[in-house]
Amino acid sequence: MSALTVSGQKFRYETDNEHFCAGSSLRGYVTTTYYNLVEKFGEPIQYGEGDKVTVEWTIEFMNEETYELKYATIYDWKQYEEGTPYDLYDWHIGGYSQDVVELINAVMGA
Repeated sequence: MSALTVSGQKFRYETDNEHFCAGSSLRGYVTTTYYNLVEKFGEPIQYGEGDKVTVEWTIEFMNEETYELKYATIYDWKQYEEGTPYDLYDWHIGGYSQDVVELINAVMGA
């Protein structure tokens, strides 16, 4: 697990591509490249071209003080003709609460 401080709160985070975030929804965006995401979070789940999402990461954040868990997903959306975007792209951030956008952007240094 890696460590991060956001708004005075300490978090630990790790990629958890085994966790399925059913019911999460779009919360915001992070503009970066595929390769930067792989550097920060490892290899994504690969869905393949033709699906609404071709690649996706699921990241678990744990507040070190309260032990509350927050899940974020990062994914492309409807890249049917283009396929997975590797260059600079506005990646979608999904989750159950808006604060996951701030957490993802903090990890990415944005």
